Amino acid sequence: MRRIAVIPGDGIGPEVIREAVKVLQAVTDRSGLEIQVTQFEYDAKMYLAKGAILPDEQVEDFRRNFDALLLGALGDPRVPQMRHVRDFYVKLCAGLDLFLCYHLVKLHDARYCPLKDKKPADVNFTLFSEYGPDPHSVFGGAYRKGQPEEVVFRQHFISRGSLERLLGYAFEYARKRGLKCLTLSCNGHELAPADDLWERVFAEVAREYPELETEVMSVSQTATHLLRSPERFHVIVTSSQYGDVLADLGAQLQGGLGLAAAGYLNPGRVSLFTPAHGPLNHKAGQNIVNPLGAISSVALVLEHLGFHQEAGWVNGAVKYALQTANVTHDLGGRLSTRQVGDFIIHQIRKGTC
Repeated sequence: MRRIAVIPGDGIGPEVIREAVKVLQAVTDRSGLEIQVTQFEYDAKMYLAKGAILPDEQVEDFRRNFDALLLGALGDPRVPQMRHVRDFYVKLCAGLDLFLCYHLVKLHDARYCPLKDKKPADVNFTLFSEYGPDPHSVFGGAYRKGQPEEVVFRQHFISRGSLERLLGYAFEYARKRGLKCLTLSCNGHELAPADDLWERVFAEVAREYPELETEVMSVSQTATHLLRSPERFHVIVTSSQYGDVLADLGAQLQGGLGLAAAGYLNPGRVSLFTPAHGPLNHKAGQNIVNPLGAISSVALVLEHLGFHQEAGWVNGAVKYALQTANVTHDLGGRLSTRQVGDFIIHQIRKGTC
């Protein structure tokens, strides 16, 4: 029995997670897999009522008793500075040692790519970035806040051990999947001293994988090539400082944030999966938002659990929905959130994907 914790969250989170859970149920109905889903209401409402969002004992419960977490979205303007979002990620990622952020960027149909003459095979790469909202690795503050001479500072510490772990996983990922090239995206030690450590550890780890091509590229060069020739990339690794920017750019290449999913990983242990979009509070409750990012997150969960065939069913159904324009209005379709979920479920039950 595998156990998944589901956290709908804020804004459109409950709507897209509802469809994702329906899809997961269709998968288990077809496959016979034993997967137990337990829902938790950790959101802005709880934070406003109790002043905290995630009890320490709950993090420990996740660590001991669950295999994966599926999150809808977090964010609510009623909470000053969205404190509950940071509190949730800091506590969860520190407690579960989620050190790696993972984005699979894959174009399913050329009509959704903003680049001219790009085929699905041209946009198919994986982005790994360091994930570190750990309070022990980042600190900062403000001096004379609100005054003309105000100063704000932020410091970020990174260790050789953390880089060896992250880069080792990325290289092993490329080897196991038969990918040819791994790119380190950073800005060089002249601009960022920490990048010197990245480059040195990257070169050291690369020597253990002589069959893989490697390259070091500035972040601006990486962004330029993503816009001109994304087909050159197989695996990209970068720091948390640049990861969000490249992930958002990659999401647009595959059709927008509504299609993108992300994983916050501790490989082989309980990890967190979520659609890449935010809470979009102004669209909540209207049954109009795109659930495919959340549904694709289910595929990532299944891959994480080792159920590769079943993950393929979900990805195949998503691909077919995009190819046949059975999508929501943001992608030029006419379906509601629920109707897209029902379409995916129908494809899985038919066994055509």
